[in-house]
Amino acid sequence: MDDKSLRKLFRTAGHHMPGTDLTARIMAQVAVTPITRPVAEKPLIGRKGWAMIVAGTITLFALAFIGDGSAIVRTPSYFAPFTSLLNGIRLPQGDWPAWAIGASACALLFTALDRVLARKTAQ
Repeated sequence: MDDKSLRKLFRTAGHHMPGTDLTARIMAQVAVTPITRPVAEKPLIGRKGWAMIVAGTITLFALAFIGDGSAIVRTPSYFAPFTSLLNGIRLPQGDWPAWAIGASACALLFTALDRVLARKTAQ
């Protein structure tokens, strides 16, 4: 219905005085209406998840600052194809600042985290 139709309907119906018990009827309906309790939402990342994130971060920092970089890392044989592939990739010549590489890694990490959380909230 549009505005004109509603106005016409109200004009033809006229003004009626409510009954004397209108307030009592409304209050009776309000009194039996259940009050909704707030639902506690579970966090997307729980305590164990945050603990693992903190432990992983501390481990990475410890390995980065304690190690002197002289350790020889031997890769298992099943990583050999990937190692040769990665060794073949060369960055273009130029100065690659560490902050640009770190920012790219953070963007990739946050994108992956966003996709995981979006999938979790969709369920």
